[in-house]
Amino acid sequence: MCGNLEASCNRFLFLAFTFAAFACTGGVSHAEDLVKSTEGMVQYKLSKVRIENSVLGEVMAIDYKRTREGTGNVSLSIRSDNGPVRVMGLGPRIESSGTIRLRDMLARIRSTLADGQPDGLEFCITATVSTLPGNPKFLVSNIVRHGKLGSKWKPRDLNDREKEFLEQERLRTNPPESVPDGYERSTSDTTLVPGMPVMYGSMGEWLPAVVARPSSRTFVHLYVDGRETLLVVKRQDWLAVSQKVAKQASRDPDSFSFAESVLPGTIFLLKDEQVPATEVDNLVPGTPLLWARGIKWQSVHWMAEEGDQFRVLDRSNNAPKMETDKATQFAVTKETLQKLKAGDTDSFAANIKGFESLRIASAATSGTSSATGGMNLGVAPARSETPVPSSEEPAAEVRTWSDASGKFKIVAALVARDDSQVTLQRGDGRTVKVPIDRLSDDDREWLEREPEPEEPDDNPFAIEPISSTTAVDDYKGQFNRVAALKDINWGAQSLGFSPDANQVVVGSRSGTFWFSEITTAGLQTVSLKDAEIGEFNSIAFTPDGQTLLLGGARGEVMVYAVDSSGRLTFESRYKLHDRKVSQIVVSPDGKKALSAGDDKQALCWDVATGRRIALLDQFSGRVKACQFAQGGSIILATDGKNVIGLDLANDRSLNPVAVARSHAAGQSAAFSPDGTQLAVGDTYAIKVFDLTTGRQSKLLQSTEIQWSMCFAPNGRHLFSGGNGKVNLWDTQTGGLVHSETVGSSFYVQSLAISADGRRLFCPTDHNTATVFEVK
Repeated sequence: MCGNLEASCNRFLFLAFTFAAFACTGGVSHAEDLVKSTEGMVQYKLSKVRIENSVLGEVMAIDYKRTREGTGNVSLSIRSDNGPVRVMGLGPRIESSGTIRLRDMLARIRSTLADGQPDGLEFCITATVSTLPGNPKFLVSNIVRHGKLGSKWKPRDLNDREKEFLEQERLRTNPPESVPDGYERSTSDTTLVPGMPVMYGSMGEWLPAVVARPSSRTFVHLYVDGRETLLVVKRQDWLAVSQKVAKQASRDPDSFSFAESVLPGTIFLLKDEQVPATEVDNLVPGTPLLWARGIKWQSVHWMAEEGDQFRVLDRSNNAPKMETDKATQFAVTKETLQKLKAGDTDSFAANIKGFESLRIASAATSGTSSATGGMNLGVAPARSETPVPSSEEPAAEVRTWSDASGKFKIVAALVARDDSQVTLQRGDGRTVKVPIDRLSDDDREWLEREPEPEEPDDNPFAIEPISSTTAVDDYKGQFNRVAALKDINWGAQSLGFSPDANQVVVGSRSGTFWFSEITTAGLQTVSLKDAEIGEFNSIAFTPDGQTLLLGGARGEVMVYAVDSSGRLTFESRYKLHDRKVSQIVVSPDGKKALSAGDDKQALCWDVATGRRIALLDQFSGRVKACQFAQGGSIILATDGKNVIGLDLANDRSLNPVAVARSHAAGQSAAFSPDGTQLAVGDTYAIKVFDLTTGRQSKLLQSTEIQWSMCFAPNGRHLFSGGNGKVNLWDTQTGGLVHSETVGSSFYVQSLAISADGRRLFCPTDHNTATVFEVK
């Protein structure tokens, strides 16, 4: 009976509506706590409560309409005289207007009530404020009834504690209502130069500050007396500039200057004659350092220099540990500097006494050897108890190579060269090919003097370099950290690899994106750009790597040309969707792109012109994934409920495939690279479909919602992001290969896999994204 009912339900959902079932909690004799709404909260109007007949039986329907925009996370609340009635499963999604339809389980509810008692229900829309203690529900609509009830749902007033908290929240999230006399609010076009005095809004007041550096058209860095770091403030509305200063800045910007020192590349202020640690060349083990971490300086002790990184001992808690970070993230105090200059460093050894073995223990447990103390920058040889004999032949000269700009360096040995490029071998055994015309003048002169390297003998201990043409066929579940990009404003919203996997792109919620190159020294940012398209939600390269596409929150796509040095040149901006562009994929020939939008549309368009080619729009929710199939002649897209496709060559719609009971059943979906498979979230599980047959092939069982997904290039393995974890699945067996903890207390909402399947890019905390080698 249940199986038949479920089958009928799925068929009906495909044809008509999304329903949630509801049932009484039972055993509850009091009404759910309901609080009167406050000013600024969203408001709705409910009407026309009725029973409709459908193939599922009786359906309860309620019309609703938003009457005022405002704050609050809304949901439907229901009660009977017997207590609250909970919506089972995923509750109905409430938008600006529509009809809420609930599969009617009134018969079951009535059967739970004592004979003769009223059997009516009351409905309302409630809102919560996530930061308010106790998470009370605010009444943000009228209350409507169906049937008879013996009591009424009565909302209460806010208590004093709740009033105080909401007032503090209002002040925190809203700029001051008025500006001081003689001042005007800043806009994105207001001239801001380092050193000019301004006022910034904080908790309803205007406080003095000095512009340190305008970081973008959206944000500005301010110096505030008494802070250890620069303050990041929105330019629009939250900043006030005196009319006199504004005129002076426009007329004579050089009349202002910023007198404070900032640790380069950070927001940390250098005071009391502190100096960057990179300017000190006589550090000894145990030297006290200040680490620019978070929003406060952290005291650590220097252990060693490894490339452009420092390994330091962190004794700030009960579990001392070794950490590594770029040398540019550390500073030295005046007192320490004086001791170093005087050679008075005997006391420094006591800072690390007893912890010298900590480094050895940390390295031994890492499972790999690394040039940066735990951060694996390449493929490492397997550990062995038997030492590998060294070659008696002299090793090739290891030297530091630099590119023509001088920004990027690599420590490596020359192992091969031809007329156009050199092959360099790094300390981890990996090789990299570099065009000679991209090398520095000194390197090119060295090449002219150096004889051709001999062909190496067949070395049984050589490490196989990563190939950009051969995809990984199988995975054992090994994740080795390669490099990380930190201090991503507002966190990583989207991630992407270049076709050769040597560059990565990170799009943030702040409207900034980073174009970075993966080097032995970590991620080296080549370009850092802002754009007025809101947050960056999607990233894609053309197969030749010469064009970069970035989709934004306002439905626009930015197009950049990428040259051989990684320099970006803006080319076009296309307005393609009405809402967020959640994914972009490019056809194999690089001429067409397919974008998925939160406007319930998938659009195929010409990369060179932005001209629309085809549209898929018969979706009930946001489009979660899209893909080209059969060499780019077929386009596919899904909202998590149905897969819709179009044969571009014959202008023919494909038969839709139903994959879930609702577009809201899961958070993410992904097509395999060839478009023959689909993985789609269904609450905690992942369903895998063979789209050639339209049937489900596997069910991957998880214990939490999977917030992101991507197939490996082999089409067999699937990566998915959970709560601080990345899961690796085998879609042929349906088994979990490995679950890697990459962080804590955050959802992994974006994943990117390189074209060869050997590198994975994912967020590892709220403002960091990390590249992993996966095996």
